[in-house]
Amino acid sequence: MTAGPSGDVAYHVDVRDCDVRIAPGVASDATVTFIQDWDTASSIGKGELSAQGAFMAGRIRVRGDLPRLVSGGDVFGHLDDVLAELRSQTTY
Repeated sequence: MTAGPSGDVAYHVDVRDCDVRIAPGVASDATVTFIQDWDTASSIGKGELSAQGAFMAGRIRVRGDLPRLVSGGDVFGHLDDVLAELRSQTTY
């Protein structure tokens, strides 16, 4: 197991009209919250694991308004594209 950073690290994903953005910090008005351990987050961040694959494998837990998440379309597919920018700015 890879040691994570000291303390929690949070990012939020903003999805509006098929536009997906990622930003540091916790969203104040989150519709859906994704929870994952450091190994899962770093594997997704490095591009070794897709967010959709992690979700399907039960490595990402979701809480909140799930029907709204489902009605949002392929959020997980877009999330992998958005994480490319974050990946380029992160060292592990």
